[in-house]
Amino acid sequence: MSRAQLHATNDRWDGFYLPFTSMLIREMEDVQERFRRMLGEPSGNGHGAPMIGFTPTVEIAESPEEFTLTAELPGTSPDDITVEFDGGVLTLRGKKEEERRDGDETRSYHLYERTFGAFERSFTFPGSIDEQKITADFKDGVLTVHLPKTAGKTVRGRRIQITKPQ
Repeated sequence: MSRAQLHATNDRWDGFYLPFTSMLIREMEDVQERFRRMLGEPSGNGHGAPMIGFTPTVEIAESPEEFTLTAELPGTSPDDITVEFDGGVLTLRGKKEEERRDGDETRSYHLYERTFGAFERSFTFPGSIDEQKITADFKDGVLTVHLPKTAGKTVRGRRIQITKPQ
């Protein structure tokens, strides 16, 4: 390995090549990831507190016209979800039911990573949102909420209807 390649790796400490240490760090990260999964925490959360049960993963994007929140909700239907906006805070509530199949009573699992249960997530949005124009749609297990921006401040509560695909 050249000095340049060695310098480009994370397998060094103060100029010394430490392959064992690097391998140990990767193993520790793997154990942490497995522990997060065991507790039901989504991978790469980074918030420190484990989230037990089902917690939808979310992304929030901003354009000059609006904020867009996209939440992955596999195994749910729009009827299982409530979306509310009040005082600059968007709240998603819902429940993902465990699926039961005939023969489950006698089945033993070797691996079970699926999560179920009630969830609630709230997000505070900066700036002004035109709450009367907030829309939400649900397609293929993905909820998308559009929060148009406005110049004036309006702070009222509103429940947002989720449209179903046709």
